[in-house]
Amino acid sequence: MPKPTIHISSIGQTLVTGQTSSRTESQADATQYYVHGTFQVDYSLILQYQQWQTGETDIVCAEAKGSNLLTTVIGRMRLSIFIKDENKHWIALKTAQLKNQSPPHANLFMAGKDYYQEQLGFSLSDALNEQATCKVGTKEELLNETGRSKNTLAVVYNKKDINVPLAAFTASRVLPILMNS
Repeated sequence: MPKPTIHISSIGQTLVTGQTSSRTESQADATQYYVHGTFQVDYSLILQYQQWQTGETDIVCAEAKGSNLLTTVIGRMRLSIFIKDENKHWIALKTAQLKNQSPPHANLFMAGKDYYQEQLGFSLSDALNEQATCKVGTKEELLNETGRSKNTLAVVYNKKDINVPLAAFTASRVLPILMNS
C-alpha cells in the first residue's frame, strides 16, 4: 500500500462566530489551510486552525473533496489543541471510524499507534515528523498522565509547527475514511 502524501499551505484568515469545543459561544481568528494529497484517491481539504477568544484552540474541516464519504468530516470531529508549556503544544488523537449505517457517517474512537501501521499501512510518527519534529506516544509516555486517559494517543510538538496538528487531523480523521473509498 502506498504511503499517504499530505501537502499543506496557508490560504488566508477569517473571523468565525460559533461554539468552541467546550460548547461556549465565542468568536475565533481562523487561519485557513489548503491540505491535499493522495491516499487511495486524491483528496483536498480546507482546514481551519481556530483560536477562540476563550483561549481554546482547535482545528475543523470546512471543505473536503475526493470522496463523498468525506462529508462526514466537514464541521465535525474537531481536533483540540492544548498548551504543554511556553514552547510546546499537545493534542490527543482519536481516529475516525466509518459506521455501516445509511447515510454513512463516522465517529471517533481510541486507536493505538500500531493501528495506523496495521490498518492503514503507514507510520503515524513518520507521517507527522515529515511536517516537523514531534513526539507521538501515549499521554502517559508524553505527559506523565496517570488517570483513565493515560493510554490515549497524543502528539507533542513545537507550538510554531502548525503543520503537525493539521497533518494529525488529516491522518486521524480523513485518511481512515479514505480507506473505504
